[in-house]
Amino acid sequence: MREHTWRLLLIPALCLGAAGSASAADPARYEPGQVWRYHTRPGEEDSRAVVGLVEEADGVGRVVHIKLTGVAIKSAAAQNGLVRDVSHVPMRERALSASVTSLESEDGNLDGFREGYEAWLRQPKQGRGGFSQTLSEVVALIQAALNR
Repeated sequence: MREHTWRLLLIPALCLGAAGSASAADPARYEPGQVWRYHTRPGEEDSRAVVGLVEEADGVGRVVHIKLTGVAIKSAAAQNGLVRDVSHVPMRERALSASVTSLESEDGNLDGFREGYEAWLRQPKQGRGGFSQTLSEVVALIQAALNR
């Protein structure tokens, strides 16, 4: 399986366990192309969340689909041992709002996002509600799953 493919298929499996809740006052308005700074893990301060799509999910509310850039997810299977970009991460709006700190720009690079989103759509519907953890917690979950 090509490297980018296994990364795309990881997200639906992780979403199956995406329970819990995050709270935030007044969720931000998200639009495709926006680039957001967020509370990152140490060493990933240059990481950004790029909004690819916003949609309503039955029983959940808004799900903001993002691409992550500039992460440093350790994985022996990745080139140089690090995954730097994650093409698709579905986030519940409230969880993303609890994670972001400031809007950086409105013209983010979404290369690879559509492929990741479409792979997610092909998965079983369970787990489609998006992550409810903070974005830094989601990055840690992805790293843990890649290193099982």
